[in-house]
Amino acid sequence: AALDWLLADSPWAGRARADAPGPAIVGVSLGALVAVITAALEPRFESVVPMLGGGDLDLIVFRGGYRTPVRRELKEANVRLENRRNARRIYEQYLEEVRRARSPLDVPPEFHFFLFDPLTFASSLRSRPVLMLNGLLDPIIPREAANQLWLELGRPEISWFWGTHWTGGPWKTFVARKLERFLSGLEPGARRRPAEGYARPRLP
Repeated sequence: AALDWLLADSPWAGRARADAPGPAIVGVSLGALVAVITAALEPRFESVVPMLGGGDLDLIVFRGGYRTPVRRELKEANVRLENRRNARRIYEQYLEEVRRARSPLDVPPEFHFFLFDPLTFASSLRSRPVLMLNGLLDPIIPREAANQLWLELGRPEISWFWGTHWTGGPWKTFVARKLERFLSGLEPGARRRPAEGYARPRLP
């Protein structure tokens, strides 16, 4: 709905040019995960910038900064390690089917939380321009989770900065310049050639 408004009824709609690139979606932290999913389902987003994001929810949940309360809650809910291992095996098979499908939604998920994971949708964006921005010292999104998303997206441009789960402060200028350079360099209908290889989810 927001994209419909921007393209039709916003004050900027009349300034659009035929030679200008189409809309880009930028998300930070949880917004980065949402941006990947949204762009995969909405082809009018021609480019994507996930900032401080990653893929593979199991990695994020069990290695990220929220792992202690999550583990406590799962233990109280009697969710055992065997359940997780079984879900991981099913998810890897599910991803293989999703990669061959026309749309991720064409493959029924065994568990509904498969549809919350950016990895499920990332292969749909392998030909679109993507810029990932991640902090090397991020305590919330483990580096391996960022790498998993990078692989599934087809190894797009990625920039690491010596920072935490925050794009402000001393890293603000670096992040802003990277974002500006990426967006200003886009061309209408631009496509990229993804590198070979996919993520291989595994239990932390």
